[in-house]
This record gives sequence, structure tokens and C-alpha cells, in this order.
Amino acid sequence: MVAYTGLGVTPILATMVWLHPAWESMYVESRPSWQLVMLACAAVNVAAVSGFVITRALLAWARVGAACAQWHAAVFATAFVAVFGWDGSGFRRFFSADSAALANWGREPLTAHAIALAQTPLAWQEAVLTPLTAAIFVVIAGRCGSGAQTSCPTWEHARRITRPLANVAFAGCVAAAVTASVLGWLLDWWGLALWLGTVIGVMRWRGLPTWWYLPLSATTRPAAPVGAQPAGVVP
Repeated sequence: MVAYTGLGVTPILATMVWLHPAWESMYVESRPSWQLVMLACAAVNVAAVSGFVITRALLAWARVGAACAQWHAAVFATAFVAVFGWDGSGFRRFFSADSAALANWGREPLTAHAIALAQTPLAWQEAVLTPLTAAIFVVIAGRCGSGAQTSCPTWEHARRITRPLANVAFAGCVAAAVTASVLGWLLDWWGLALWLGTVIGVMRWRGLPTWWYLPLSATTRPAAPVGAQPAGVVP
């Protein structure tokens, strides 16, 4: 993921922030484009390296569930910021083509804002660059998942943890973010507290859901304990 962030996310993010600084910063920053590019690139790379270090440590401690949580939390946080934001206006900022559209929000329906956004260069640039970013991820993940390095158990776990982006866990995290956002709109911060308390309570009562470990169960099976006989071999 550090390689993916450096080779895929960083150049594309830098391009989009340079071309559309207001939209990329959700209309809260008025700094020059070059400053926003530096801040954005530094932030994503620091996050990638930090996530790698934390996940590697958790794997070394055999805390696979907590290591998977790195991915789930990242997907949830990204979707939550886009939908709810920090003040409940995330989706309004997302669908506003410019600062004027954001200031005039409410005078036109959401569909009008979406159509106006779709007619901007930002829309087709995102439509081209987002699949390109995903393709770069597939290439890098495929290359990292092959070769002699896969004989290392820690590497095997790390490779398999990259799979949530391509399975139901991704949809589950996005759905959780939307649910939390709806409760936040209806009940303000009490709704978010209710959502968080419910999630923690259910996980403590029922344990982690099966799809939490889907990246592990959907790939190669765990290595046999040291000293175990291969299947079909009678000692």
C-alpha cells in the first residue's frame, strides 16, 4: 500500500488538487494550489506509512482482526467525510460544482446540483482517473502478491488484507458510514453516539462479523502449525 500510495494515489491526487483546489478541499481552504498539493500529498503518504507500520506490528502480534480494522476504518472514514463531513454538510460540498453552488444550496433540488457537477471538467476527470487509480492498485497488488515473498507468513497476511477493497467488506463499510450519517442528520451528535454505542455493543456481544475476516478466508488457507503432518500423510 505504501507503493500504491506513492505510485498511484499521490500523482493523481496532486493533479486533481492542482486543477480543482476548492472542490478537493471541500471549500474550506483558500491557500494557493501548490500549498494544498504539498499538504495533500504529505497527508496521504504519512497516513499510508503509518497504516503500514501499525498493521505490520499488529500482524506480528497475531492481532489479525485489529489489522483488518485498519482497512475497514479507512474506508468508513473516507465515506463518512464525503457523506456527512465534519458538520453534516459533506454531501452538499461533494455535489457543489463551485462555491457559488454551495452558497445557494437549497434553492435547487439535489438532482440539479448533480447535473451541474456532471457537466464540469471535474466530473470527467474523476471518471477517468478513479478507474486508473484502481487499475494501478490491481497491478501493484498482483505483483506484490506473487513471487518468493509469499512464503513468509507475515507477508501472506499482509497481502490478503489488501482484498477488502474488492469484496463485500467495502460495501459494508460504506453502508455503515451512510447509516451513521443519517442518524447524525436526524439526531445530531446524539445520533452518532447512538450508532457508535450500538456497533461497539453488538461487536462485544456477538464478536466480529464474518465478513470482517473475508479477506483472509477468501484466499489461501492458513499455514499448518509447525510440525503438523501434510494432509493424507500417515506418520
